[in-house]
Amino acid sequence: ETYSVSISDSPTTTRRYQCSSPSYDYNQAQALLPSASLQQKLEDDFAQLNSDLAQLNKMGGQSSTNNYNALLDTYNAQSATFEADKKQYDSEWQAYENYIKAHCTYLGN
Repeated sequence: ETYSVSISDSPTTTRRYQCSSPSYDYNQAQALLPSASLQQKLEDDFAQLNSDLAQLNKMGGQSSTNNYNALLDTYNAQSATFEADKKQYDSEWQAYENYIKAHCTYLGN
């Protein structure tokens, strides 16, 4: 019995692989797959960053310097956290992709 896994490079391109030995290759690939919760956290944090940036852009001269600086500090801290989480996600995704390429058979797009 064989098991299929897919890697999406973009919304329009998906590479398909076939992994044999479900007790090892397929299960190992699935164990390396980045968690859905980390992906959701990145999406939520990105939306929050965009919202804060829009608010910062609106504030301009309309608000006190203290309010602007406080929001800017929050934005910068969230941005740093986002970048660290994104780096972690990218690293996990690369490990997953490398494992599949090394241990599973490429079937095409």
